[in-house]
Amino acid sequence: QSVDALTWDRDGDLWVTMRTSKSALEWDYAANTSSGVSTTAHTNGITSIISLSDGHILTSGRDKQIRIHDENGSLVQVLVNSSFPLLKLFTSSDESLLFSLTDNCRLDIHNTTSWEREQSMNLCSVGQGRSLQELGDRLMVGMSNGKVFSIDLVTLINEQQFTMQGE
Repeated sequence: QSVDALTWDRDGDLWVTMRTSKSALEWDYAANTSSGVSTTAHTNGITSIISLSDGHILTSGRDKQIRIHDENGSLVQVLVNSSFPLLKLFTSSDESLLFSLTDNCRLDIHNTTSWEREQSMNLCSVGQGRSLQELGDRLMVGMSNGKVFSIDLVTLINEQQFTMQGE
């Protein structure tokens, strides 16, 4: 089956999410086999996974949850303040902010110290979040409808938007 998302943890192990899976699996790269460690399950499929330098493994899912796990896959906390299925996760380069994109063009911003949602931005009326990339002091957000947004990472303000050929 397809791998939908993957990330390397701080120990050099690969975590993968499969198309029909509700949990992420740790893959021991050196041994080329599953380590037997997994995250707790979402109620719907996982859509994204990232790891933080402190060892946390974060997963998002169509169940509107962000699940925060320790490096052994044990559940630490669940963020349930999204009203829409989540598609992508991304952290700022200093890992102080967590960005999540929904399937209805919304960007949520969480503080990774308190895990509180600091801001929610409705970027457009239609379109699904496809990509997040940090470029200097900007977060570039790409949508399935061809819209691209430039968010200032200091002020968290949508400074610019433009449209490119979409799907």
